[in-house]
Amino acid sequence: TESFVDLAEPEPVAANREGLRNQIEAQLPREGTPLYEVTQATFDEAVEAYDPLRINAVIVLSDGENDDGDRDDDEQQLNDLISSLRESTSGELAKPIRIFPIAYGDGADTTVLRRIAEASNSTFYDARDPATIDRVFAAVVSNF
Repeated sequence: TESFVDLAEPEPVAANREGLRNQIEAQLPREGTPLYEVTQATFDEAVEAYDPLRINAVIVLSDGENDDGDRDDDEQQLNDLISSLRESTSGELAKPIRIFPIAYGDGADTTVLRRIAEASNSTFYDARDPATIDRVFAAVVSNF
């Protein structure tokens, strides 16, 4: 059973720009942030929907903390995620999905988010200063 809720189906940004904006603006903190589980599940969905004629990417806005209630398996979860991302980017049957992590919040763990970006041949973005979030989102979206 997943410890998160999908608020919007994966689709081209242009098809639902306003709906996505509304969903993002309505977000409030919840009881935890299972970063590795959510990133893996979202990545898996993107692999299933992979289209070689489109840009296949996921944007992750996070403090870099995997707060899923069980710290004992965090390192294994991260290693599994990194392996999964790397495997998808190379080889004959590659389905490269780029993960664009954005560090958000003063104490964000940029090391973890950089590792995720590197594993998917992507770029890490830093918005630890909330005043920069608009500029950072514009920079990320410019990749599309």
